[in-house]
Amino acid sequence: MFSTRRPIIAGGAAMTAQPSDFADCEQQWGLERCIAGCTRIIEDPTVPISSRLWALTRRAISYGTRVEYDRALDEFEIAIPLEPINGYIYFLRALLHVARHDPERAIEDLTEAIRLGYDSAMVFSKRAEAYRDRRDFESAIADFTEAMARDTGPRDRSFAPFVHERGLCHHLKGDLDRAIADYSEAILLDPLNQFFLFNRSKAFRARGDRERANADLLAANRRSIKYLLMFLRHGLAYGVEVIHRSMIEGLDEAIRLDPKSPTPFTIVASLTTN
Repeated sequence: MFSTRRPIIAGGAAMTAQPSDFADCEQQWGLERCIAGCTRIIEDPTVPISSRLWALTRRAISYGTRVEYDRALDEFEIAIPLEPINGYIYFLRALLHVARHDPERAIEDLTEAIRLGYDSAMVFSKRAEAYRDRRDFESAIADFTEAMARDTGPRDRSFAPFVHERGLCHHLKGDLDRAIADYSEAILLDPLNQFFLFNRSKAFRARGDRERANADLLAANRRSIKYLLMFLRHGLAYGVEVIHRSMIEGLDEAIRLDPKSPTPFTIVASLTTN
């Protein structure tokens, strides 16, 4: 079957794959060794087709990791006709389309993967993200909801991103009440996630609820020093009283958490002298 298409590697005599090549192809020793090991497996005509197909997908993933997307897609052009009913291969190619910012082709491949029975929560979640990038928020919300229904894991912090991402779609669509409901559920599942708090803060602000927006923004700031700059960028939108009250409270907390960092001290000094 390989010989009916263009050569996978041009030139050179086929080499016999060794057991170490299979280990290398598993990416245990880095991308270069992975590609070399996979290539020897692919070029060995004595290796079963199923193993050579596996090596093709592994090599494609490695090219994708090296941001050589065209080479990776070429691999899938060979791999898919060898096993056209393998939904997982379509899923892998879809991830390349996502990386290339091509939501249309990603949706096509993910839809085919689902049709072929590769229909896990992750597949629906990825298609939802592609729909969102295409600004088809209704389809994105439907797929995130399906992903949540198909997820068989515990309803804990690992489940929270599904809920948050659906909330983001509601937010982008302009349905602030549903956005806040999803953000709130995500925060209950993962109370320490700054992004969830920050996005709910934006939703509250868009709805005109400054008090709750301020509270969420301050809570997000307190989670990590790195969110201090986020607080500063958006603080002015909440009014001077927030800068001279809530922001300083957050900066005091930042100093307590990281007393060796000079940044909070500098900002407090500038705020209290203005």
